[in-house]
Amino acid sequence: MGWTGTYDRSIKTIQDRKRFILNEFNQENRIIDIAYKGTTFYCAYKQNDNQVIGLVILTEKNGDEFLYKEMTENAMPYKFDCPKRIINKLTPTDNEWANQWRKKCLEKSN
Repeated sequence: MGWTGTYDRSIKTIQDRKRFILNEFNQENRIIDIAYKGTTFYCAYKQNDNQVIGLVILTEKNGDEFLYKEMTENAMPYKFDCPKRIINKLTPTDNEWANQWRKKCLEKSN
């Protein structure tokens, strides 16, 4: 589970990062909602089976290189600042890690 990088001098601000993520991950309008805290992005993401899951995308900038790492909620990403409005858009799941991640995010948002 490594990072993906691209050389892009145009990515300077958090809004540039958001634009990049929307261009990269929003084919077929799969991102239902997106929010960020710091340099971490949280998405309600529609899969091929129409299930909506949590998607966490870490971002970093290293000179001209823009790095990102995406993880679904099923991987129990250790980032818990996902807003309640996004958690509320996710489809119910039986995945234990996804449910733990959702619970921790909701606890932190209170």
